This record gives sequence, C-alpha cells and structure tokens, in this order.
Amino acid sequence: MRVVIAGSSGFLGTHLLRLLRSHGHQVSALVRRPPGPDEIQWDPYAGPLDPAALQGAHVVVNLAGAPTMGNPHSEKWARALRESRVTTTAVLAEAIAACERPPAFLAGNGISWYGDHGDDPVTEQSDSRGDALLTRVTREWEAATAPPSRLARGSACCGRHRCSTAAPLRSTCWRRSSGPAWEPASARASSTSRSSRCATGPLRPPSWPSRATSPGPSTSPPP
Repeated sequence: MRVVIAGSSGFLGTHLLRLLRSHGHQVSALVRRPPGPDEIQWDPYAGPLDPAALQGAHVVVNLAGAPTMGNPHSEKWARALRESRVTTTAVLAEAIAACERPPAFLAGNGISWYGDHGDDPVTEQSDSRGDALLTRVTREWEAATAPPSRLARGSACCGRHRCSTAAPLRSTCWRRSSGPAWEPASARASSTSRSSRCATGPLRPPSWPSRATSPGPSTSPPP
C-alpha cells in the first residue's frame, strides 16, 4: 500500500512512518524543504497542491499542526495553530478530490472539538459546545476535510520520552480500556468515541477501523 503523510516529522508522524515502512508499505512524506528520497515538496500556504503528487496513493494522512503549547494571549500563536491545521487539511482535501482515483483521507483532529460537556460522556453522536479557541479551531479543522474523509479526534499521545502536542491538550488521566490500549478517563468516552484511543496499530487498506489502538508500550502512557 502507498501512503502519503503530511506532518511526518512530528511525534505521531515519525512513529507512523516508521511503523508503516516496517510492515512493507511504501511511504512518501510531504515536506516544505527541498525533497529527498521518498519525499514530495509542497507549500500549503502558497496555493493548491498538484493532484499528480497524490496519484497512486491509497491513503493520505494529515498530521501537520503547530504545537499547541504556546502563549494563549498571542495572536501570532493562535493564527499559526489554526492555519497549520485548517489550511493544510483544506489543501489536501482539494487535491484528493481532483485525483482521478481519489485516495482515502485520514485527517487528525482533537478532543477539544467536543467543548465543555461537564461530566457527561461524549460519543460519536455528541455535539460541539462552546467558543473556546481550541474548540473553534477543531470545528474548522474538521470542516476543512470536505469532501468526506475519515476523522480521528485524538487526545495527547505519549511515548517513552515525550508526548505529542499535535492534538489539543488538556489535563488527562489514563485508564486501561477493555482492549489492549489506554484511554483518557477524563473524556469518559464510550467504546464508540473517536477520543478513546491513542496512536495507531498496523494499517490496512482504506477500510481499517477508525478507532486505532496502540502497537506497544512506546506509544502508551505509563501504568
């Protein structure tokens, strides 16, 4: 399977790229610098992406996004937070729609989309509440995937030495789910919630499950 990844140099992207290649998949990384082997140059802020860059791909994954750790009073930080997610997603969605044989599109998002539900559980059917910055950004981020794609609303994912800040963060306690993965207890998500899983397992062709599970301890929170 051929996979194209945007944001392959981040925490999640690095692990996903390595995992896919270890399973024999062909992976191309979208980069803004001059490209090397198995890389495709793009600039999502300069204009559309040539659909030819995605021809032959089975799946396109977007994990691009500026770190969420920053000055919440900074307009520059807020603008980068939004544009690095919404703009990259919209550019990829448009290029995919223009492909002769459009690949599947796996786009990340954050649990901040749900907003403030108090102590109520959140599921796939829950609505988005409130006007907090991260909630507004994740709404636009999800809307930018049109035409339809597969979404993954995720919480922070931790490895042995660091955590991802690609997904909007909040204070999270972890518990074991009924399966092999960990899930954020504070989200109190049901087994059908997109926010109940961290990282990803071995990928399958475009019909793989949207609720990915951790491949091992390197992407799971400590016990």
